[in-house]
Amino acid sequence: MNRSYLLAAVLFSLGMVDIAAHAASLWQWEQAARQGNAVAQEHLGVAYLYGQGVLQNDAEAAYWFHRSAESGNAVAEFGLGNAYFYGQGVPQNYAEADYWFLQSARQGYALAELNLGNSYYDGRGVPQDYAQANYWYRQAAQQGNAGAERNLGNSYATGQGAPKDMAQADYWWKKAAAQGGRTGAIARGNVALYSRMTHLMQQAELGNAQAEYRLANDYATGRGEPQSCARANHWYRKAADQGYVKAEYDLAADYDTGCGVANNYAEAAYWYRKAAQQGDSDAEDALGVDYYNGSGVPRSLAKANYWFRKSAAQGNSYGETALGEDYEYGKGLPQNDARAILLYRKAAAQGNPTAQNDLSALVGPSQQNGPPGSPSTPFAPTYTDAYGNTWTGSVMVKPAPQAQAPDDGE
Repeated sequence: MNRSYLLAAVLFSLGMVDIAAHAASLWQWEQAARQGNAVAQEHLGVAYLYGQGVLQNDAEAAYWFHRSAESGNAVAEFGLGNAYFYGQGVPQNYAEADYWFLQSARQGYALAELNLGNSYYDGRGVPQDYAQANYWYRQAAQQGNAGAERNLGNSYATGQGAPKDMAQADYWWKKAAAQGGRTGAIARGNVALYSRMTHLMQQAELGNAQAEYRLANDYATGRGEPQSCARANHWYRKAADQGYVKAEYDLAADYDTGCGVANNYAEAAYWYRKAAQQGDSDAEDALGVDYYNGSGVPRSLAKANYWFRKSAAQGNSYGETALGEDYEYGKGLPQNDARAILLYRKAAAQGNPTAQNDLSALVGPSQQNGPPGSPSTPFAPTYTDAYGNTWTGSVMVKPAPQAQAPDDGE
Protein backbone atom coordinates (compact mmCIF):
# COMPACT_ATOMS: atom_id res chain seq x y z
CA MET A 1 0.00 0.00 0.00
CA ASN A 2 1.56 3.24 -1.12
CA ARG A 3 1.65 5.85 1.64
CA SER A 4 2.60 9.45 0.84
CA TYR A 5 3.03 12.01 3.56
CA LEU A 6 1.50 15.24 2.33
CA LEU A 7 3.76 18.24 2.26
CA ALA A 8 2.75 21.29 4.20
CA ALA A 9 2.61 23.26 0.95
CA VAL A 10 -0.77 21.67 0.33
CA LEU A 11 -1.83 21.58 3.93
CA PHE A 12 -1.59 25.23 4.87
CA SER A 13 -3.41 26.82 1.99
CA LEU A 14 -5.60 28.93 4.25
CA GLY A 15 -2.61 30.29 6.08
CA MET A 16 -0.84 31.02 2.80
CA VAL A 17 -3.78 32.96 1.46
CA ASP A 18 -3.95 35.07 4.65
CA ILE A 19 -0.21 35.80 4.54
CA ALA A 20 -0.25 36.68 0.85
CA ALA A 21 -3.23 38.98 1.30
CA HIS A 22 -1.55 40.82 4.18
CA ALA A 23 2.07 40.75 3.01
CA ALA A 24 2.35 44.52 3.36
CA SER A 25 1.42 44.29 7.02
CA LEU A 26 3.37 41.13 7.85
CA TRP A 27 5.13 42.99 10.59
CA GLN A 28 1.74 43.20 12.35
CA TRP A 29 1.58 39.41 12.43
CA GLU A 30 5.03 39.32 13.94
CA GLN A 31 4.10 41.85 16.59
CA ALA A 32 1.01 39.87 17.51
CA ALA A 33 2.99 36.62 17.46
CA ARG A 34 5.57 38.03 19.85
CA GLN A 35 2.75 39.02 22.17
CA GLY A 36 1.58 35.38 22.27
CA ASN A 37 -1.21 35.36 19.70
CA ALA A 38 -1.37 31.68 18.66
CA VAL A 39 -3.04 32.33 15.30
CA ALA A 40 -0.44 34.96 14.43
CA GLN A 41 2.32 32.55 15.47
CA GLU A 42 0.86 29.87 13.22
CA HIS A 43 0.65 32.27 10.25
CA LEU A 44 4.16 33.50 10.88
CA GLY A 45 5.37 29.90 10.86
CA VAL A 46 3.70 29.43 7.47
CA ALA A 47 5.33 32.62 6.19
CA TYR A 48 8.79 31.40 7.14
CA LEU A 49 8.10 27.91 5.82
CA TYR A 50 7.34 29.22 2.31
CA GLY A 51 9.23 32.51 2.26
CA GLN A 52 5.99 34.52 2.05
CA GLY A 53 7.06 38.10 2.70
CA VAL A 54 10.16 36.94 4.58
CA LEU A 55 13.27 34.95 3.74
CA GLN A 56 12.45 31.24 3.82
CA ASN A 57 13.74 29.73 7.05
CA ASP A 58 12.79 26.24 8.26
CA ALA A 59 14.17 26.83 11.74
CA GLU A 60 12.09 30.01 12.19
CA ALA A 61 9.03 28.20 10.85
CA ALA A 62 9.48 25.36 13.35
CA TYR A 63 10.06 27.89 16.16
CA TRP A 64 6.78 29.70 15.53
CA PHE A 65 4.85 26.47 14.99
CA HIS A 66 6.16 25.31 18.36
CA ARG A 67 5.11 28.55 20.07
CA SER A 68 1.62 28.26 18.58
CA ALA A 69 1.36 24.51 19.22
CA GLU A 70 2.07 25.06 22.91
CA SER A 71 -1.13 27.07 22.98
CA GLY A 72 -3.05 24.16 21.44
CA ASN A 73 -3.37 25.46 17.88
CA ALA A 74 -4.25 22.36 15.84
CA VAL A 75 -2.81 23.63 12.55
CA ALA A 76 0.47 24.58 14.22
CA GLU A 77 0.61 21.20 15.98
CA PHE A 78 0.31 19.61 12.58
CA GLY A 79 2.94 21.95 11.14
CA LEU A 80 5.33 21.11 13.95
CA GLY A 81 4.68 17.41 13.40
CA ASN A 82 5.63 17.83 9.74
CA ALA A 83 8.79 19.70 10.73
CA TYR A 84 9.88 16.80 12.93
CA PHE A 85 8.82 14.23 10.35
CA TYR A 86 10.90 15.76 7.55
CA GLY A 87 13.65 17.19 9.73
CA GLN A 88 12.90 20.73 8.56
CA GLY A 89 14.35 23.24 11.00
CA VAL A 90 14.57 20.60 13.74
CA PRO A 91 16.30 17.21 13.98
CA GLN A 92 14.21 14.51 12.30
CA ASN A 93 12.31 12.58 14.96
CA TYR A 94 9.37 10.36 14.01
CA ALA A 95 8.24 9.85 17.61
CA GLU A 96 8.12 13.60 18.18
CA ALA A 97 6.32 14.06 14.86
CA ASP A 98 3.68 11.54 15.87
CA TYR A 99 3.25 13.20 19.27
CA TRP A 100 2.29 16.47 17.58
CA PHE A 101 0.18 14.74 14.93
CA LEU A 102 -1.72 13.11 17.79
CA GLN A 103 -2.32 16.44 19.54
CA SER A 104 -3.68 17.89 16.32
CA ALA A 105 -5.67 14.77 15.42
CA ARG A 106 -7.37 14.79 18.81
CA GLN A 107 -8.78 18.16 17.84
CA GLY A 108 -10.19 16.66 14.65
CA TYR A 109 -7.65 18.09 12.20
CA ALA A 110 -8.09 15.75 9.24
CA LEU A 111 -4.60 16.10 7.79
CA ALA A 112 -3.05 15.17 11.12
CA GLU A 113 -5.42 12.21 11.36
CA LEU A 114 -4.23 11.04 7.94
CA ASN A 115 -0.55 11.40 8.83
CA LEU A 116 -1.02 9.66 12.17
CA GLY A 117 -2.77 6.82 10.32
CA ASN A 118 0.18 6.60 7.97
CA SER A 119 2.59 6.45 10.91
CA TYR A 120 0.69 3.55 12.48
CA TYR A 121 0.49 1.80 9.12
CA ASP A 122 4.22 2.10 8.49
CA GLY A 123 5.35 1.77 12.10
CA ARG A 124 7.21 5.08 12.04
CA GLY A 125 7.59 6.60 15.48
CA VAL A 126 4.90 4.29 16.84
CA PRO A 127 4.50 0.50 16.84
CA GLN A 128 2.97 -0.74 13.60
CA ASP A 129 -0.75 -1.19 14.21
CA TYR A 130 -3.11 -1.55 11.24
CA ALA A 131 -6.21 -1.26 13.41
CA GLN A 132 -5.01 2.08 14.80
CA ALA A 133 -4.07 3.19 11.29
CA ASN A 134 -7.59 2.47 10.09
CA TYR A 135 -9.13 4.23 13.10
CA TRP A 136 -7.37 7.46 12.13
CA TYR A 137 -8.00 6.94 8.41
CA ARG A 138 -11.68 6.64 9.16
CA GLN A 139 -11.65 9.83 11.27
CA ALA A 140 -10.09 11.74 8.39
CA ALA A 141 -12.17 9.99 5.70
CA GLN A 142 -15.37 10.98 7.46
CA GLN A 143 -14.27 14.57 6.98
CA GLY A 144 -13.83 13.98 3.26
CA ASN A 145 -10.03 13.63 3.14
CA ALA A 146 -9.31 11.90 -0.18
CA GLY A 147 -6.02 10.34 0.92
CA ALA A 148 -7.67 8.79 3.96
CA GLU A 149 -10.60 7.55 1.85
CA ARG A 150 -8.19 5.86 -0.53
CA ASN A 151 -6.11 4.35 2.27
CA LEU A 152 -9.17 3.09 4.10
CA GLY A 153 -10.34 1.46 0.88
CA ASN A 154 -6.94 -0.20 0.52
CA SER A 155 -7.19 -1.55 4.07
CA TYR A 156 -10.56 -3.13 3.36
CA ALA A 157 -9.20 -4.59 0.12
CA THR A 158 -6.22 -6.23 1.82
CA GLY A 159 -7.87 -7.05 5.13
CA GLN A 160 -5.16 -5.23 7.07
CA GLY A 161 -6.58 -3.92 10.31
CA ALA A 162 -10.15 -4.50 9.10
CA PRO A 163 -12.15 -7.47 7.84
CA LYS A 164 -11.56 -7.92 4.12
CA ASP A 165 -14.55 -6.35 2.41
CA MET A 166 -14.30 -5.45 -1.26
CA ALA A 167 -17.65 -3.68 -1.21
CA GLN A 168 -16.35 -1.32 1.47
CA ALA A 169 -13.08 -0.95 -0.39
CA ASP A 170 -14.95 0.00 -3.54
CA TYR A 171 -17.11 2.47 -1.59
CA TRP A 172 -14.16 4.37 -0.16
CA TRP A 173 -12.16 4.28 -3.38
CA LYS A 174 -15.10 5.81 -5.24
CA LYS A 175 -15.37 8.52 -2.57
CA ALA A 176 -11.69 9.38 -3.11
CA ALA A 177 -11.93 9.15 -6.89
CA ALA A 178 -14.79 11.67 -6.94
CA GLN A 179 -12.45 14.31 -5.53
CA GLY A 180 -10.08 14.19 -8.50
CA GLY A 181 -6.40 15.07 -8.34
CA ARG A 182 -3.56 12.59 -8.08
CA THR A 183 -5.09 10.77 -5.12
CA GLY A 184 -8.40 10.54 -6.95
CA ALA A 185 -6.65 9.18 -10.03
CA ILE A 186 -5.03 6.42 -7.96
CA ALA A 187 -8.38 5.62 -6.38
CA ARG A 188 -10.03 5.50 -9.81
CA GLY A 189 -7.40 2.98 -10.84
CA ASN A 190 -8.27 0.88 -7.80
CA VAL A 191 -11.98 1.04 -8.68
CA ALA A 192 -11.24 -0.07 -12.23
CA LEU A 193 -8.99 -2.87 -10.99
CA TYR A 194 -11.65 -4.07 -8.57
CA SER A 195 -14.22 -4.06 -11.37
CA ARG A 196 -11.84 -6.04 -13.54
CA MET A 197 -11.13 -8.55 -10.78
CA THR A 198 -14.84 -8.99 -10.09
CA HIS A 199 -15.52 -9.66 -13.79
CA LEU A 200 -12.59 -12.09 -14.03
CA MET A 201 -13.73 -13.99 -10.96
CA GLN A 202 -17.26 -14.31 -12.32
CA GLN A 203 -15.99 -15.59 -15.67
CA ALA A 204 -13.46 -17.92 -14.05
CA GLU A 205 -16.11 -19.44 -11.82
CA LEU A 206 -18.13 -20.14 -14.96
CA GLY A 207 -15.18 -22.13 -16.31
CA ASN A 208 -13.77 -19.63 -18.80
CA ALA A 209 -10.18 -20.85 -19.26
CA GLN A 210 -8.79 -17.48 -20.33
CA ALA A 211 -10.35 -15.80 -17.29
CA GLU A 212 -8.98 -18.57 -15.07
CA TYR A 213 -5.51 -17.96 -16.47
CA ARG A 214 -5.67 -14.18 -16.13
CA LEU A 215 -6.96 -14.50 -12.58
CA ALA A 216 -4.09 -16.85 -11.79
CA ASN A 217 -1.63 -14.28 -13.14
CA ASP A 218 -3.17 -11.60 -10.93
CA TYR A 219 -2.67 -13.78 -7.87
CA ALA A 220 0.85 -14.64 -8.99
CA THR A 221 1.84 -10.98 -9.35
CA GLY A 222 -0.30 -9.45 -6.60
CA ARG A 223 -2.31 -7.37 -9.02
CA GLY A 224 -5.57 -6.36 -7.37
CA GLU A 225 -5.23 -9.07 -4.74
CA PRO A 226 -2.51 -10.01 -2.25
CA GLN A 227 0.12 -12.12 -3.99
CA SER A 228 -0.56 -15.83 -3.45
CA CYS A 229 1.23 -18.70 -5.19
CA ALA A 230 -1.34 -21.15 -3.84
CA ARG A 231 -4.30 -19.26 -5.31
CA ALA A 232 -2.43 -18.68 -8.55
CA ASN A 233 -1.68 -22.41 -8.77
CA HIS A 234 -5.35 -23.24 -8.15
CA TRP A 235 -6.47 -21.19 -11.16
CA TYR A 236 -3.55 -22.25 -13.36
CA ARG A 237 -4.62 -25.86 -12.83
CA LYS A 238 -8.24 -25.03 -13.65
CA ALA A 239 -7.17 -23.51 -16.96
CA ALA A 240 -4.53 -26.16 -17.65
CA ASP A 241 -7.08 -28.92 -17.18
CA GLN A 242 -8.94 -27.34 -20.10
CA GLY A 243 -5.79 -27.43 -22.25
CA TYR A 244 -4.99 -23.70 -21.96
CA VAL A 245 -1.37 -23.80 -23.07
CA LYS A 246 -0.04 -20.80 -21.14
CA ALA A 247 -1.55 -22.19 -17.95
CA GLU A 248 0.07 -25.56 -18.61
CA TYR A 249 3.45 -23.87 -18.84
CA ASP A 250 2.97 -21.74 -15.71
CA LEU A 251 1.64 -24.69 -13.74
CA ALA A 252 4.76 -26.62 -14.72
CA ALA A 253 6.92 -23.70 -13.60
CA ASP A 254 5.13 -23.72 -10.22
CA TYR A 255 6.01 -27.40 -9.78
CA ASP A 256 9.57 -26.62 -10.83
CA THR A 257 9.96 -23.89 -8.20
CA GLY A 258 7.60 -25.15 -5.51
CA CYS A 259 5.43 -22.04 -5.74
CA GLY A 260 2.05 -22.82 -4.17
CA VAL A 261 2.62 -26.57 -4.49
CA ALA A 262 5.17 -29.10 -3.31
CA ASN A 263 8.20 -29.16 -5.58
CA ASN A 264 7.72 -31.99 -8.06
CA TYR A 265 10.00 -32.26 -11.13
CA ALA A 266 8.08 -35.16 -12.64
CA GLU A 267 4.84 -33.16 -12.47
CA ALA A 268 6.65 -30.16 -13.92
CA ALA A 269 7.90 -32.22 -16.85
CA TYR A 270 4.38 -33.59 -17.37
CA TRP A 271 2.91 -30.11 -17.77
CA TYR A 272 5.84 -28.82 -19.82
CA ARG A 273 5.21 -31.73 -22.20
CA LYS A 274 1.49 -30.86 -22.42
CA ALA A 275 2.34 -27.29 -23.38
CA ALA A 276 5.20 -28.32 -25.67
CA GLN A 277 2.92 -30.66 -27.57
CA GLN A 278 0.78 -27.62 -28.33
CA GLY A 279 3.82 -25.83 -29.75
CA ASP A 280 4.71 -23.50 -26.86
CA SER A 281 8.36 -22.64 -27.54
CA ASP A 282 9.17 -21.85 -23.89
CA ALA A 283 7.76 -25.21 -22.83
CA GLU A 284 9.73 -26.96 -25.59
CA ASP A 285 12.92 -25.39 -24.27
CA ALA A 286 12.02 -26.21 -20.65
CA LEU A 287 11.27 -29.83 -21.50
CA GLY A 288 14.60 -29.99 -23.32
CA VAL A 289 16.31 -28.73 -20.17
CA ASP A 290 14.53 -31.42 -18.15
CA TYR A 291 15.81 -34.13 -20.48
CA TYR A 292 19.28 -32.61 -20.52
CA ASN A 293 19.45 -32.60 -16.70
CA GLY A 294 17.39 -35.73 -16.07
CA SER A 295 14.96 -33.62 -14.06
CA GLY A 296 11.66 -35.45 -13.65
CA VAL A 297 12.44 -37.60 -16.70
CA PRO A 298 15.27 -40.01 -17.59
CA ARG A 299 18.28 -38.09 -18.89
CA SER A 300 18.49 -38.14 -22.68
CA LEU A 301 20.57 -35.79 -24.79
CA ALA A 302 18.79 -36.94 -27.94
CA LYS A 303 15.40 -35.98 -26.50
CA ALA A 304 16.81 -32.78 -25.07
CA ASN A 305 18.06 -31.73 -28.49
CA TYR A 306 14.81 -32.75 -30.14
CA TRP A 307 12.94 -30.24 -27.96
CA PHE A 308 15.68 -27.60 -28.17
CA ARG A 309 15.44 -27.87 -31.96
CA LYS A 310 11.64 -27.47 -31.85
CA SER A 311 12.00 -24.39 -29.66
CA ALA A 312 14.79 -22.89 -31.76
CA ALA A 313 12.78 -23.40 -34.95
CA GLN A 314 10.27 -20.91 -33.54
CA GLY A 315 13.00 -18.36 -32.90
CA ASN A 316 13.09 -18.90 -29.14
CA SER A 317 16.44 -17.50 -28.02
CA TYR A 318 16.74 -19.96 -25.13
CA GLY A 319 16.17 -22.93 -27.41
CA GLU A 320 18.66 -21.49 -29.91
CA THR A 321 21.26 -21.01 -27.19
CA ALA A 322 20.80 -24.49 -25.72
CA LEU A 323 21.01 -26.12 -29.14
CA GLY A 324 24.05 -24.01 -29.98
CA GLU A 325 25.84 -25.14 -26.84
CA ASP A 326 25.14 -28.77 -27.65
CA TYR A 327 26.65 -28.28 -31.12
CA GLU A 328 29.63 -26.45 -29.69
CA TYR A 329 30.40 -29.14 -27.12
CA GLY A 330 29.15 -32.16 -29.06
CA LYS A 331 26.46 -33.01 -26.50
CA GLY A 332 24.18 -35.50 -28.24
CA LEU A 333 25.05 -33.94 -31.61
CA PRO A 334 28.13 -33.95 -33.88
CA GLN A 335 30.44 -31.16 -32.73
CA ASN A 336 29.98 -28.24 -35.10
CA ASP A 337 31.22 -24.74 -34.28
CA ALA A 338 29.68 -23.30 -37.44
CA ARG A 339 26.19 -24.30 -36.43
CA ALA A 340 26.81 -23.23 -32.86
CA ILE A 341 27.91 -19.78 -34.00
CA LEU A 342 24.89 -19.40 -36.26
CA LEU A 343 22.54 -20.25 -33.40
CA TYR A 344 24.36 -18.04 -30.94
CA ARG A 345 24.14 -15.12 -33.37
CA LYS A 346 20.41 -15.57 -33.76
CA ALA A 347 19.88 -15.71 -30.02
CA ALA A 348 22.33 -12.90 -29.31
CA ALA A 349 20.50 -10.67 -31.77
CA GLN A 350 17.44 -11.06 -29.52
CA GLY A 351 19.45 -9.87 -26.53
CA ASN A 352 20.01 -13.25 -24.91
CA PRO A 353 22.98 -12.64 -22.57
CA THR A 354 24.07 -16.29 -22.41
CA ALA A 355 24.22 -16.47 -26.20
CA GLN A 356 26.15 -13.21 -26.34
CA ASN A 357 28.71 -14.56 -23.87
CA ASP A 358 28.94 -17.93 -25.65
CA LEU A 359 29.42 -16.22 -29.00
CA SER A 360 32.08 -13.87 -27.69
CA ALA A 361 33.98 -16.76 -26.12
CA LEU A 362 33.86 -18.79 -29.33
CA VAL A 363 34.66 -16.19 -32.01
CA GLY A 364 35.86 -13.15 -30.07
CA PRO A 365 34.04 -9.83 -29.60
CA SER A 366 35.13 -8.43 -32.99
CA GLN A 367 33.60 -11.33 -34.95
CA GLN A 368 30.22 -11.62 -33.19
CA ASN A 369 28.41 -10.27 -36.25
CA GLY A 370 30.66 -12.02 -38.79
CA PRO A 371 33.25 -10.47 -41.14
CA PRO A 372 32.25 -7.13 -42.74
CA GLY A 373 29.88 -7.61 -45.65
CA SER A 374 29.29 -11.30 -44.89
CA PRO A 375 25.91 -13.04 -44.71
CA SER A 376 24.73 -14.45 -41.39
CA THR A 377 27.52 -17.03 -41.46
CA PRO A 378 31.07 -16.50 -42.79
CA PHE A 379 31.92 -20.16 -43.31
CA ALA A 380 30.67 -21.06 -46.81
CA PRO A 381 28.58 -19.63 -49.61
CA THR A 382 26.27 -22.65 -49.25
CA TYR A 383 25.61 -24.34 -45.94
CA THR A 384 23.05 -26.27 -43.94
CA ASP A 385 21.83 -24.64 -40.75
CA ALA A 386 21.04 -26.19 -37.39
CA TYR A 387 17.51 -27.05 -38.50
CA GLY A 388 18.55 -28.87 -41.70
CA ASN A 389 17.66 -25.94 -43.99
CA THR A 390 20.10 -25.37 -46.86
CA TRP A 391 21.15 -21.76 -47.52
CA THR A 392 23.13 -19.91 -50.16
CA GLY A 393 24.20 -16.66 -48.54
CA SER A 394 21.05 -15.36 -46.88
CA VAL A 395 18.65 -17.22 -49.20
CA MET A 396 17.13 -20.57 -48.22
CA VAL A 397 17.43 -22.91 -51.19
CA LYS A 398 16.14 -26.11 -49.57
CA PRO A 399 13.93 -26.33 -46.49
CA ALA A 400 14.57 -29.01 -43.91
CA PRO A 401 12.43 -32.14 -43.88
CA GLN A 402 9.78 -32.26 -41.14
CA ALA A 403 11.48 -33.00 -37.82
CA GLN A 404 10.62 -36.40 -36.43
CA ALA A 405 10.27 -37.16 -32.75
CA PRO A 406 12.61 -39.65 -31.09
CA ASP A 407 11.18 -43.13 -31.10
CA ASP A 408 9.71 -42.90 -27.61
CA GLY A 409 6.40 -41.41 -28.71
CA GLU A 410 7.27 -37.81 -27.67
